[in-house]
Amino acid sequence: MKVYLAYQDAYKGLPVYRWYKRNHKGQAILQPRPRLYCIDKEGKFNVNNACPICRDEYLFFDYRNPALIEQFLESGTDQPIPLKRSGLCIEQYNLLKAQLLKAKEYGTIKFGVPFRNFDYSLWYPWWDGEEHVKVQRDGVNIESVHPDPLVAFPTHKRDVGNNWDQWWIRHDKFARKAK
Repeated sequence: MKVYLAYQDAYKGLPVYRWYKRNHKGQAILQPRPRLYCIDKEGKFNVNNACPICRDEYLFFDYRNPALIEQFLESGTDQPIPLKRSGLCIEQYNLLKAQLLKAKEYGTIKFGVPFRNFDYSLWYPWWDGEEHVKVQRDGVNIESVHPDPLVAFPTHKRDVGNNWDQWWIRHDKFARKAK
């Protein structure tokens, strides 16, 4: 990754949101909900304390810049940090999620895909094969990693609660700024 001198002087190797503090009255627990956007249609700041991405004109989320996207991810995962902890406006947070998804699709950010065992008899009534095939990778099976027999691993996890469809419906409403 190429680090520019101006970027290094401004952020000193720390995440962009590290020293950001939203100007509000009271404690952090009573922090008001994040603002919808920081920059209005005319390109002027809507608020005095813009979010860390809106206040710097040279920073924007793009799938080709994985270093910036990874600053806003939980360590060791591919999930974004909570909205209030990042200090982003809702527009930039939605843009972060969109570019994170695009970066995964283009392969600029690495992420793990969980292995699933499927019960094929649910789809094929004539299926009489083994219900669960033991899977080994590099000579390590899951029983040696988790020897406790009381840990129940689900064989099939439905894809619910991820607001995938709702996100694309609301995307055009929030992503007015195409950088």
